[in-house]
Amino acid sequence: MTRTKLIKIILFMFCALVTVNTPAYAGEVDTFIPDSQIYLCHYYGNMYGIQPEVLEALIEVESTGKMSARNNTCYGICQINGAVWGYGYTSESSQIEKACQMLISYNLPIDEALSRYNGQRTYRYEGYVSKVLSRSHTLEVLHYGY
Repeated sequence: MTRTKLIKIILFMFCALVTVNTPAYAGEVDTFIPDSQIYLCHYYGNMYGIQPEVLEALIEVESTGKMSARNNTCYGICQINGAVWGYGYTSESSQIEKACQMLISYNLPIDEALSRYNGQRTYRYEGYVSKVLSRSHTLEVLHYGY
């Protein structure tokens, strides 16, 4: 068994053990992305200092958690722009880590970084950004009660 396969198996098993379904409040539902992606959002979010719920919301908005999602040159769960960043981000893990790296590379508050992530050259708090942040806030309320 290769080292990569072993790491994937351990990661999957850990995901299965630590994932807890949070009951919905006020009719809101928790994230619908796969448990493996939730785990990776927490793992890389903590590593890069990004709220995991922001990453979960970003994935929901970008691809509904489908690794096969494509939009022109953008692909994967985080819709990485292959023409800009390359096409080597073919796993859930590499997609989420690259999204984190991109968001922190802008060295901006999260709302402005999300605007840049979405391809806006200037900051616009509308559409995409408000959708991601609104969903992120809903997930935080469901997970932490605030």
